[in-house]
Amino acid sequence: MKPILLKSNKIEIPFQDSEGKTVLTLWFDKGDKPMAKINEQFKKMEDNYKDLKDEDVTIEDAKKVLAEATDALFGSGSFDKIYELNPSLYVVIEYIYQISIGIKEELESETLNDVQNKYLK
Repeated sequence: MKPILLKSNKIEIPFQDSEGKTVLTLWFDKGDKPMAKINEQFKKMEDNYKDLKDEDVTIEDAKKVLAEATDALFGSGSFDKIYELNPSLYVVIEYIYQISIGIKEELESETLNDVQNKYLK
């Protein structure tokens, strides 16, 4: 039997400048423990912020919520690193949205057939 190659649980998320140079790399860990931690964090955030109404939310409130979510997904300090690249909450939200779509697509593409083709050849 051919050996089974170990698969990484991490999805690399590189940020590049206009010249193609990677200026920041984040990692999304899709292991069981990190995924459980993320679910707990989102539940906690939902509980903490469910009473806020749109008119009550300040930029600082939104920044705090996004920072908690970002750090839960990619590790402590991740939001600050992204925000440092472009200090605009709206741009950071766009980045997180793009990352979320990319992770979703990558997770969905990992079917059994993909795994067989990738690791059992």
